[in-house]
Amino acid sequence: MPYRLRYLQAASWTLVLLVLVTASVRGEEAAPTAEQAEFFERQVRPLLVQHCYACHAKGQKKGGLSLDSRAALLAGGESGPGIDVERLDGSLLLNAVTYADGLQMPPSGKLSDQEIGVFRQWVLQGAPWPASKGGSDIRNSGEILDSDRSFWSFVGPKMATLPESSTPGWSRVRIDRFLAAQRDAEKLTPSPDADRATLARRLALDLTGLPLAAHDVEAFVADEQPDATARLVDRLLASPRHGERWSRHWLDIARFGEDQAHTFQARNYPEGYRYRDWIVQSFNHDLPYDEFARRQIAGDLLRTEGDRDPLPALGFFALGPVYYADAGCAPKALADEWDDRIDTLSRGFLGLTVACARCHDHKFDPISMRDYYGLAGIFASTKYEELPLVPQADVDRYNAAQSAVKDQEKTVNDLRTKLVKQVAEEQTTLVARSLVAAWTLAQRRKSDANYSLAEVAGAEKLREPALDAWSKFLAGDQWQKKSLLAPWKEFLATSDATQDLAGNAETRARAQQAAQAVQDRLVAALERKRQLEQEYEAARAAAADAAARDKVPKPALEKELAELLKEWLEDNKSPLVPPKDKVEPYLDDATRATLTAALQEWDDRKKRVGPKYAFAHGLAEADAKNLKIHLRGDHKKLGDEAPRRFLEVLTSSSANASANASATSAAGVVTAGSGRRELAEAVASRNNPLTARVWVNRVWQHHFGRGLVSTPSNFGTLGARPTHPELLDDLAVRFMDSGWSTKWLHREIVLSRTYGLSAARTAENQTRDPDNRFLWRASRRRLDVESWRDSLLVASGMLDLRLGGPGEELASNNHRRRTLYSRVSRHELNSMLRLFDFPDPNLTSEQRVITTVPLQQLFVLNSDFMVRVARELAARAEREAGNDEARMVQAAYEATFSRRPTTDEQAIARQFLAAAREEKSSLSPWVQFCQALLATNELQFVD
Repeated sequence: MPYRLRYLQAASWTLVLLVLVTASVRGEEAAPTAEQAEFFERQVRPLLVQHCYACHAKGQKKGGLSLDSRAALLAGGESGPGIDVERLDGSLLLNAVTYADGLQMPPSGKLSDQEIGVFRQWVLQGAPWPASKGGSDIRNSGEILDSDRSFWSFVGPKMATLPESSTPGWSRVRIDRFLAAQRDAEKLTPSPDADRATLARRLALDLTGLPLAAHDVEAFVADEQPDATARLVDRLLASPRHGERWSRHWLDIARFGEDQAHTFQARNYPEGYRYRDWIVQSFNHDLPYDEFARRQIAGDLLRTEGDRDPLPALGFFALGPVYYADAGCAPKALADEWDDRIDTLSRGFLGLTVACARCHDHKFDPISMRDYYGLAGIFASTKYEELPLVPQADVDRYNAAQSAVKDQEKTVNDLRTKLVKQVAEEQTTLVARSLVAAWTLAQRRKSDANYSLAEVAGAEKLREPALDAWSKFLAGDQWQKKSLLAPWKEFLATSDATQDLAGNAETRARAQQAAQAVQDRLVAALERKRQLEQEYEAARAAAADAAARDKVPKPALEKELAELLKEWLEDNKSPLVPPKDKVEPYLDDATRATLTAALQEWDDRKKRVGPKYAFAHGLAEADAKNLKIHLRGDHKKLGDEAPRRFLEVLTSSSANASANASATSAAGVVTAGSGRRELAEAVASRNNPLTARVWVNRVWQHHFGRGLVSTPSNFGTLGARPTHPELLDDLAVRFMDSGWSTKWLHREIVLSRTYGLSAARTAENQTRDPDNRFLWRASRRRLDVESWRDSLLVASGMLDLRLGGPGEELASNNHRRRTLYSRVSRHELNSMLRLFDFPDPNLTSEQRVITTVPLQQLFVLNSDFMVRVARELAARAEREAGNDEARMVQAAYEATFSRRPTTDEQAIARQFLAAAREEKSSLSPWVQFCQALLATNELQFVD
């Protein structure tokens, strides 16, 4: 094997062999995952309730089948088991809903493709059913009990007493004491501290998403002052790169996108980048997290006079998916939009799956349908609006200029309409010549396909566009249905009608006679219409006064004539009616000049408008209203009215809640406005037991790879319990005490001894805690696509560090900015982002799913992007080191890994370059070498 191939193998360039393991689903039930349980409650159970339970539940067992539980589904009925555990895709349930094998359920009508898809996904998962264990874990009503309020996440966090540790001197901060005590209990020993270079890389990538330069790493390694790490952390937190990095984490939660997934009537968000930029600035300026939440929910209602700063924050809701409202589905589309906002709000800020209560009371958490539709009423009382970010005078000037454009547009359209009518009426006197000329042209083109239309038009004294319209009209078949053309059809039925009319005087005379008959009938109808109009105007002129004038009856043209004129003088398909934008060739010089002047004025006014003023996509108050509960989630079946309010378990009836705003009753019910202001205050309240906990856990997750609660958007019953509950609460309280400062939280975490551990493993620790739940070592993590691409650009020297502004197309060769500034499309997500696990921007995403697939390796091997970056890196190394091979290798390593190569790596590089020079390739040896460096695990992972 050539050395180059061996090196690429060492660099992890070989394709990954995927072993697809299909787990057999047996009749016994495994506990569903949190994701499966949530999918069942949000997607599957509503369909069962809506379409199946009337005949197959609660005592009803038509065909012997009950759908009260998974066990009942497996047992099946007269036709057999509902689920075939040996061949899931052949299950009776799927056959029934797809109307296969003669079994058709529900009998009232086949489900939609989307609903069938839900059933298929569920069955292929093995039909996980959270309610199957006798229902003991399922809530029976929406009533809030004391036991509900005592659930760990609904009890306010409290600072904990520091636990004792067997090695008290080991800890640096309070975090370490909690973690050390837990490790002691689990009989785990911490790994050694990471070396300084590893720690520097970890800190830089965690806090800014970019690696440090080699000289910065060397300076940190050489800095022996006890506060060296703290100073580096402060420098990284003060960098504008920090806000760029952490904004991306939040944008995943906010399901940030700049368009819609559907094709028809899709709304685009050209100013959507302003929300992204606002998030960046918020993290850079360390906006208190409670205010960060308030502004995204109700920034327009909380700002002072003239303050436009919070308006872009409203993109949290306003930039969300808009559901396609085709015929008759507008109410459902609205309900889906409210559901998206509830889901994003509740998961993002509260860590609760409130949207599970859309069709029924939440089966696991104390969240009722009344809660859900109380929140939905808040969003139903708002509207999407584009909110100006400039003074009102600028808005007024722009609107006035736009109004002037629209006025002139109307003037032009009215003039064109008038001229088209005028031209059509004038063309009635040319019908006979036009028919004969068009037929002459068609006959001559039988022998000469390129015979000149202009020559025929000139001979017949017709305008070329008019003859062209008649020629195309007669080439089709619709003209044969026109009664006006009956004389012409009679002529064409004669034996000699296919001869060259110009060469046969007798045939041409009969053609002209038939065509004239057509024209005479149309002209007569038009003259009759004009006669009636003149008589009407004369009668009005002769009236004694205005009252008498208004009473003059308008004569009606005979129905047959009226229909004839409408068909030939008003229908755009008529050859007499030119398109509005192509009427100029029919006009005389004076009339054409008038139209040209009007068009020029229209164009001048458009130029004077200029670009639209800056605005934010946001929400605004609409007519306040409560919604009625949608029974089974069906917007057509309404139940009791649900007053607008926050979640009952978190409102003033709870010992955790604070006093409500003046517009809110003691039970948290909104009595004025939409309720967004009150919602913002309730979410951001210190007395809300969830908000601080959820954010602390998210920050922890991004520093350690997993949160203290491993389900960061679900702190409910189906979510995971915290591995270190006292630590989570202690951090949450101190976070709030620090003024909700996220930068304080970063410092507290990354300056801990635990954060600075190495990734080294011991066999004993690995046996006791293979998943590193108790943080006895650092967890190696692969960079997300943004940090990886940004690191590639840093290495090559290509990175453009401009802050903010509109998103750019990632596929563009000119896009050298951070990946954050790439346009995010819901309709067609960039293929690189999709390949490297970028989340679906239609849904709130709590954490990235990490995949390793062959296409990722092929991208590294073959993509134009990787080759382009490798070329730039090679050019950079040559600029910095000249033609000295050893210095070039060193420059490439420093640029890529922020370190110098070892002696062995220098030797490997020399061998690689020598082997590459012997091979034929479109890439130079240095470009191949640089591409190999850029593909290594060292660049893609952080220890």
